Amino acid sequence: MTHQFRAEIPKGSPEEGVSSSTRPPPWAARSPRLPRTERPGPEPCGAAPAAPPPQDPRIPLTVRQKFSISKSWKAIARAMDQTGVAMFVKLFEENKEFLALFEKLKHLETREAQEESEELKEHAVSVMNSLDEAINSLENVDQCIDFLRSVGKRHRKINGFKSEYFWKMEAPFLAAVKETLDDRYTENMESIYKTTIHFILQTVVDGFEDKPLQNSA
Repeated sequence: MTHQFRAEIPKGSPEEGVSSSTRPPPWAARSPRLPRTERPGPEPCGAAPAAPPPQDPRIPLTVRQKFSISKSWKAIARAMDQTGVAMFVKLFEENKEFLALFEKLKHLETREAQEESEELKEHAVSVMNSLDEAINSLENVDQCIDFLRSVGKRHRKINGFKSEYFWKMEAPFLAAVKETLDDRYTENMESIYKTTIHFILQTVVDGFEDKPLQNSA
């Protein structure tokens, strides 16, 4: 017969009634409890995010608005021909006298002739490319302004051209963009496009009239 021996636990001992399976081993001594004031606090989550760069007052768009128009403009960039032609057809529809300013276009007296004209499409795409250059450089304010002012200066070579003619492009541009974007032309995007084209045209006019540059500060 096999006998199992068990160590006697004196009566009244703190260990009386405690199973050997639940009793902690002698080496598992409890760590001393630190006073509340000495307990380590939570680990820092890292450095605070850097503050966004200050808004350049020369661009009347917020960071979010610049992101929105940059994203929206991609749809226009995929339809440069269509949008540009629609813009000029609308321009000539509302300002027939402007045809005389374009030697290659002045014979295009009907809407149908304008829509089918390769000369008009070529000029329309050239203007749209300038708008594309401006919108894609909104983050680089100096580059954007220098480019738009140079566009204005080039128009001084056109006989009979006046600075107020630039503003005639505003409504046709917005109408053409709305037509291309369709239901993506929301009220919010309309507001952003209005602000953007006004900034572009004003800067072009400043270049045409050779107005002093505005400081960024």
